Amino acid sequence: MGYRTITVGINKLLLDRTNARHDAMDNEPEIIAQLLRKEKAGEVARSIAEAGALNPLERIGVVAHPALKGSYIVVEGNRRVCALKMLHDPDKAPDSFKKKVLDYKAKGQEIPARIEVVLFDSEEDAEPWISMRHRGEDGGKGLRPWDVNAKARHAEKVGGSTANQLAAGLVDHALKTGLITGEEHQEVPVTTLTRYLGNPIFRHTLGLASNKELELDVPQDEFNTALKVFLQDSLPKSLTGIDPKVHSRSKAADWKSYAKELSTHGHAPKTRLPKAVPLKSPRMSAAKAAPRLSNPDKRGSVVTTGFRHSFTSDHILSRLFRELRSIDANEHSFAAAYLLRAFIERLAKLYAKRHRLGMEGDLHNVIDRCVKHLETHSTLEGKALKSALQPLKGMVSDRYSRTSPDSLGSWIHGSSVPTRAEINRRWDTLEPGLHLLAKGLL
Repeated sequence: MGYRTITVGINKLLLDRTNARHDAMDNEPEIIAQLLRKEKAGEVARSIAEAGALNPLERIGVVAHPALKGSYIVVEGNRRVCALKMLHDPDKAPDSFKKKVLDYKAKGQEIPARIEVVLFDSEEDAEPWISMRHRGEDGGKGLRPWDVNAKARHAEKVGGSTANQLAAGLVDHALKTGLITGEEHQEVPVTTLTRYLGNPIFRHTLGLASNKELELDVPQDEFNTALKVFLQDSLPKSLTGIDPKVHSRSKAADWKSYAKELSTHGHAPKTRLPKAVPLKSPRMSAAKAAPRLSNPDKRGSVVTTGFRHSFTSDHILSRLFRELRSIDANEHSFAAAYLLRAFIERLAKLYAKRHRLGMEGDLHNVIDRCVKHLETHSTLEGKALKSALQPLKGMVSDRYSRTSPDSLGSWIHGSSVPTRAEINRRWDTLEPGLHLLAKGLL
């Protein structure tokens, strides 16, 4: 794929008549008007004027014009080039937008007349890179946008703020203090929490002294109790099996009603401090962090260090477990996926055999019988048992779920290509239930 970097004048850049952002157009004024009307090129112009430069992390892609020597067609970055053209020559802007461009120029910084671009030998050479940039995550190859948690953490890092920063901070605090699991942390609807936290009555009930800072006017142990209930009540039905009490369709009356419910059921703090104090969260060092909270995208082993079973009673299961624990899923993802599926099947069937549940039928039938047995014979109780069994129930009830035998089997049969992160996430989801099955073999 041939390409190189050159520096070229803005006036030598021609907007792409066949840009994917619009239907084919015949002339530059028509393209500029369309990019302003439909693609927010005006906001790009304002941003460039304020910064005095293009984003250095993003470059313009061009190919040589077939007829005009020294001129180039923009194949990547038409909105930015449109903005640059208007800032250099406001007469290129439609009459309805010209005044704004002049205002941007007057208040902004001087824009360079020449910029650095990437010159591709042909549009065919440019296409794979353009696709990677504009087709979303594309299985991880493309640009992966930040979720609300990431945006809030970055804002905190650089001293800014986002609407969801308070909620994201509370969710991270809950993870660090063990109020929620790693899987629950991924599923908590931060934007929904923000709706509730925006209500002063609800914040007071919870014990938050500020609508921006993580400050409490109640003892932290009482606050943690209320926070845990609040977060558990927000988890999606796919994780808990019940409709969430804290939901995105709520309005002010719902927030106040839920605050009253927390108080009525004894979950809300009862003690008020004379002055606000900062919320304190433990540091999650590599040595002290709970094993299941390790990042599945980076964890080398499929099995977390917290899953400690020897399986000495069955040498096949023991061998499957040892190899699953030691395999490099990044290098051998198909083999790791096969081992995971085989380990789950062997574990479930041995549990069924140990408790005389019967091993006939497909794997989801065997797992179903194991789950029903665990519901009445496990040492766990209440929400802890329900949370551990929910993913196993999902394997049985929804053949299209990401943990179902069919989905795991699709990797083995080559219907899709697994990644280390996907395999590790499957493990993290199922691990609490697998713990119960493993203990049931003793």
